[in-house]
Amino acid sequence: MTGKCEDEFHVLLNCEPGHWNHLKEQRRGHELSLKKGKNHMSDDVAALRASKFGQLTVGSVMEKEVQSGMKDSEAKLLASFMMEGFGSVPIIDETSKLVGIVSEFDLLKALRKGKNLEDVTAGDIMTANPVSVTQDTNVLTLMDVLQNNHLIRVPVVDSKGKLIGIVARRDLLRGYLQTSGS
Repeated sequence: MTGKCEDEFHVLLNCEPGHWNHLKEQRRGHELSLKKGKNHMSDDVAALRASKFGQLTVGSVMEKEVQSGMKDSEAKLLASFMMEGFGSVPIIDETSKLVGIVSEFDLLKALRKGKNLEDVTAGDIMTANPVSVTQDTNVLTLMDVLQNNHLIRVPVVDSKGKLIGIVARRDLLRGYLQTSGS
């Protein structure tokens, strides 16, 4: 998710502070100018970015052993996966490409609608094309992704979109504690 921002419609989260100075976003007919760079970065953020923690990538904190389902997986099975420690189950296709995610919220929503989880499939309730990151994503960018999207965890995919792990807020905290010597 990192790299130089060369066009004004590039997603803000894909930009590293040293690579962009001015970004314009057209929204509802109003121009919003976003300026950022070394001169505008707070000392706290700069110190965090320079810390051992700030240098970590998702690959160093993610869970590599992740249970996944397919579109035809029974929702009751996904619920049992969640009882084993994951609050969301990534949904993949036959090539292991990420196609969706089912969360505890999705299961509870189905139950609230009076559905029996044995009669519901992942494809019925999943969020298609979920937010995901790569193992090369910086942990500070991951923090922004989680915070800005109000997420607890996101799937980790390779360059072809194949599921290779999952990373949660607690993994970030673990990474911080390990790099701070606590």
